Amino acid sequence: MGMVQLDSTRVLLGMTFSVLCAAGAIVIPELARPAPRTHAPVAPAPRVVPAAPAPVAQAPTPIASRNYIPIPPAPLEDGLLGVLTDARVSGEDRDSFYLAVEANRRAESGQAIYSRLRTTAGSLHRASFGRAQLTIEDHLDRIATLSDEELANMGITRGELREMSVRGAAARSWYELLVSGNAAAANELHLTGPERTAVQQFTQHESAASLQGLVIKLGASFARTTSLPAAAIRDLASTRALASAALRGDFRARYARVAGAPWNPQDRDAAHIAHVIDAMTESDAVLARVGVVLGGDNGARGAVGHYLGVGNIAENLFGWHARAAASVLPRPRFEAFIRAADPVSTRLRELANWSHAVAAVDGVPDLHGVERARMLTRIARCFHGAPARARTAFFFGGDETRPRATRASELEAMTLEYRAHRMWSDDRVQVRFEALLEERGLVR
Repeated sequence: MGMVQLDSTRVLLGMTFSVLCAAGAIVIPELARPAPRTHAPVAPAPRVVPAAPAPVAQAPTPIASRNYIPIPPAPLEDGLLGVLTDARVSGEDRDSFYLAVEANRRAESGQAIYSRLRTTAGSLHRASFGRAQLTIEDHLDRIATLSDEELANMGITRGELREMSVRGAAARSWYELLVSGNAAAANELHLTGPERTAVQQFTQHESAASLQGLVIKLGASFARTTSLPAAAIRDLASTRALASAALRGDFRARYARVAGAPWNPQDRDAAHIAHVIDAMTESDAVLARVGVVLGGDNGARGAVGHYLGVGNIAENLFGWHARAAASVLPRPRFEAFIRAADPVSTRLRELANWSHAVAAVDGVPDLHGVERARMLTRIARCFHGAPARARTAFFFGGDETRPRATRASELEAMTLEYRAHRMWSDDRVQVRFEALLEERGLVR
């Protein structure tokens, strides 16, 4: 797994402002913001800016109060990232966005790397990549909004990108059919009657023999739709073992006996995990197959233990999507493309998260300046982690035109409820954001 340091320009936001105090009131002088962008970035030919939502309406400047601290204007950002940003956010929310971008950068590794967690798709095919760890599927969806010229600058054509999405979607359908048990996926794959029967037989009786039977009965359709080897369907289907409630319970019980304490994902012992997984694979051929697919070493044992102990195996779904999508290009070309795409797709994801956060906050009239920026940063991070869950938390029926909160205290409660099981990740960003405010003199 290679590591590449991304040389992405970061915008410094340090800018002083004055506060005039008189008769116990604080008056904030007007701050000059950058003039609207009137030029396109330098390019060999005229650029086509991707279609984007209209800039979010800026909240009116509040009456001066002791709690209002304005956000200093952020300078214009050059290049494609600047164009994409200016098309989607404006005013003080734009200035706040750049603060959040910097806080996220400081909380992340600063490097474009693949996810460290192995998947059943194989050692080369991890679920996510990049500074913000977007899934390969997310990268492709966001890059597809760019112009043909911009795609060419990343070393890919629109036709190739479309084929990557088609193959990835087919792999997703096979995963949902064989691992998640979603029978409707058979319609998307246009399976015949005998092929549907083969799927049903496998899901009713999982064994090493039934895995091999899938290769014989479904391998040709799998290869036709994903362009992956027919035999790879066996590895994909073996992932089903990791979703077994019985195996998960057995793992936790065995681990507790060996470790002398209940399984704790935050305090796990690699040696105990390896001991338990070795014992379990001796009597379960399908789980043993999973171990082989994951590499057959201590890293593989750790990955199996992680999936059985934590109970979330979605990483494998995205790994299979990534493998099928990457098969469109020779591996060196795919690597070059995804590294070139990462800064742009990451920014597009950040902007989408920010747009959701603005929609959630806009119904709250008592948030301005630094307090609004702080809340936007927190909520945007929620949408980065689990968008569907965040949409339910902040909007009635998931509808962004119907925000649930009308007071800052309600937003606070919703954010804390959402973050109950994700605080290790989100708190890193918030700590960096508060440090950034200190550096910029934006706290009293």
